[in-house]
Amino acid sequence: MAKFIFPLPAYTEILLWHSRLDPLLLFNHLRAGSFPSWGWLPVVTVLFTLSVGRVFCGWLCPLGGLLALLQSLQTFLPKVAGRSIGRKAPPSWTKNLDAYRQPWLLFLVALMLFGSGFIIDEATAKELGHGCSSGADMLILGYRNGRDLTDRPRGVLVIDLFGTTPGQVLDDFPEIYQHVLTHVKPERDQNRDKQIRENWWLHGRPRPELRSFLADLPRYIATVETSKHRFFTFLDREILPDNMLIAIASDDAFILGVLSSQVHVTWALAAGGRLGMGNDPRYNKSRCFEPFPFPALEEGPLKQRIRDLGERLDAHRKRQQELYPDLTLTGIYNVLEKLRSGAALDAKDKAVHDKGLVSVLKQLHDDLDAAVLEAYGWQDLKWGVGGPPAFSSQHGQAARAPLDAEGLEQLILTRLVALNHERAAEEKRGLIRWLRPDYQSPSTATSDGHRPPLQSEIEGIDTSDHSTSKIQNSKFPDWPAELPAQVAALRKLLHTIGQAPGTVTEETSASSVEPLAERLSACFGRKSRKRVDQITAILDTLKSLGLVT
Repeated sequence: MAKFIFPLPAYTEILLWHSRLDPLLLFNHLRAGSFPSWGWLPVVTVLFTLSVGRVFCGWLCPLGGLLALLQSLQTFLPKVAGRSIGRKAPPSWTKNLDAYRQPWLLFLVALMLFGSGFIIDEATAKELGHGCSSGADMLILGYRNGRDLTDRPRGVLVIDLFGTTPGQVLDDFPEIYQHVLTHVKPERDQNRDKQIRENWWLHGRPRPELRSFLADLPRYIATVETSKHRFFTFLDREILPDNMLIAIASDDAFILGVLSSQVHVTWALAAGGRLGMGNDPRYNKSRCFEPFPFPALEEGPLKQRIRDLGERLDAHRKRQQELYPDLTLTGIYNVLEKLRSGAALDAKDKAVHDKGLVSVLKQLHDDLDAAVLEAYGWQDLKWGVGGPPAFSSQHGQAARAPLDAEGLEQLILTRLVALNHERAAEEKRGLIRWLRPDYQSPSTATSDGHRPPLQSEIEGIDTSDHSTSKIQNSKFPDWPAELPAQVAALRKLLHTIGQAPGTVTEETSASSVEPLAERLSACFGRKSRKRVDQITAILDTLKSLGLVT
């Protein structure tokens, strides 16, 4: 049986000391009335910040690259903390799957504001016209960060002026304009990034692609990047996610149900890293989500049962939190963890248990876990009463001796890895099991009847001396994967087909952006709804910046 040991103990201590460079961590200790022995580390960070700029936020804070670097060290470490490890570092044991790694589906980094003045409370929002004007309601939206999900929502909103110009906001919503002018622009004027400084009324990272992918959904799935407990919840489309949330562009409760099951949680805990003083699990999209093989289910009773359980799970938690404002998801899942392990509940736990109806929540999770195991065809695996899997029998064989929790988790991981390789082989043969087929699956027809320009036309190559057959055999250019390259390709294409930036034409008018986007998309091959939405978002951004009018 394959052995998976995550996270690697060698880098846990390194990450712990790295986190101690954060001045906010020292501030929390000082509030508690203590000065830790390592308190000089964040003081050094502050001194460097005052002299050379944003040292921690700009250079030390992004732990994703550091985590990947430290994890790669296990290739060269044969033994760490007395525990044997493999010679290959994860994720070498899995392959990313095309059906899940599409950029529309999961965003590790959502909106980044670069301006605390965008965040307002409900009273300020009302003063700015929220709830009184439909136009203002479109510019002032709900906002959630990690703490809002794990504890209780703060009741804050965010000003979002994406797709507007300062002049438009000044003319139509002068109160909002003045608020952003006085509370955001002074901070932006100090930013070293020219684009962020000049586009001071917009979020620093407005993520037009994310907005495009969520545009047709009434809700989406969200989880906290770093959290003690791994749970997933639905957020309404009108709620914008903070950069510490992972947003999954699907409104299907079947997807939420599978992600909420112990099968996926076991995978995520094994594949993901850990961060922070509490060594909390971190949900890394390239390790926890992209390689994870969802069960291949056709529409039917079992898939609908998982979908219904996902809906009931999400509704149950939200209903109890609505009834009891002091109830938090962290508190609820702390008690659920004790119920599963058989630990005794103290008075505080019993209060949470009664308010959150945690035994009902446990039953929902148990039913969901059993349904997901059945979806994989793993009915031989059984989840023990009140805890993790208790015993297993091989497929088609009699039940064997009980497995402990770790042993059965290893068995689940072994099967998931094998299934991952099966799916990767299927994709090489052309079979891709899309999670959102109505959005991801491309079609060949064009809706506006335009002939897609040939690659030679797009690149500006003179084809007058070429034969007709050669022109007909010209290949479409590839649609770039990165946003900057996409913008550059579109601007060049607009010049080529006679829609130069800054030129007012019928096709670039507000009412014709969608047909133009479809025509431009057709220049890169077969019709793709995803590509059309990406181009639409880019055109809207170029128009708001005055690069296309």
